[in-house]
Amino acid sequence: MESIIYDHLVKFLINHNLIPPDQHGFLPGKGVQSNLLCCLSDWTRNIDLGRPVDILYLDFSKAFDKVPKRRLLHKLQHLGIRGNLLGWIDSFLNDRTFRVKVGDGLCRSVDVVSGVPQGSVLGPLLFVAYIADIKNIVTSPFAMFSDDQALQQ
Repeated sequence: MESIIYDHLVKFLINHNLIPPDQHGFLPGKGVQSNLLCCLSDWTRNIDLGRPVDILYLDFSKAFDKVPKRRLLHKLQHLGIRGNLLGWIDSFLNDRTFRVKVGDGLCRSVDVVSGVPQGSVLGPLLFVAYIADIKNIVTSPFAMFSDDQALQQ
């Protein structure tokens, strides 16, 4: 089911230009290679024009774990995701628990209070949708691969 939702959601987000073109993570036809090639192209063009190039690399710490579920759902609704699909995503994100196993020992279940499921098909796309509005905040040229960002000064 996640794959079906992913296919429809990514198509909607891309067709409505809701994901910054500078985002290369977890999107069809993009990846770490396209991210690096875009960066290299921009940086060498500026160097060739005699402009100084300073790069600032950012990596959001535990980014997938820190996404507030309510805020994510609100952002998805703002992007145009509504009705049954938003309800399904809400159910997908809620009532999750985790346990830690060390050797033969297993701890008690603990509720997951925030974040998108890592290791899932849909979790990374939900994260990308959550941070999509970064293009309205960052004024420098940038390239992103999921939660890793390279800012050019």
